[in-house]
Amino acid sequence: MSDLTEQEIKEAADSLVGVRIWFIIEIIFYSIGTLTLLILSIVIPIIVARSGSNTAGIVGSLAGLLIGFIVVAVLLILFIISLLAISKRKRNSYQFMMAMLIISMFWVPVGTIVGAILLARINNELTKKYLNYI
Repeated sequence: MSDLTEQEIKEAADSLVGVRIWFIIEIIFYSIGTLTLLILSIVIPIIVARSGSNTAGIVGSLAGLLIGFIVVAVLLILFIISLLAISKRKRNSYQFMMAMLIISMFWVPVGTIVGAILLARINNELTKKYLNYI
């Protein structure tokens, strides 16, 4: 662990509050997305079976739902891991946090703006020391 004073620990922890809040928001949205895709993958086959429609079309849509479900579930897990790593001040949490902020920047325009602000806010020596990066 780095030798930091109580004031420096407080300042560094305060600089990470925005990242924690943003990651919690991301986790909530990805949880909703995961549940929605899961419900759709259950409901669509039932609707198609009752309507007697072409089953070839349903296979394609279910494959798309499955791929979307996997992508959203993986992102959800990565954001949870990143949030836990920040809370435990793990050594690699700084790089992981930076990568997850860059991924969140693909949510144009909100993610881009918030991601850029948070990247600028956490890119300092004190935060790096707090997260045992240097």
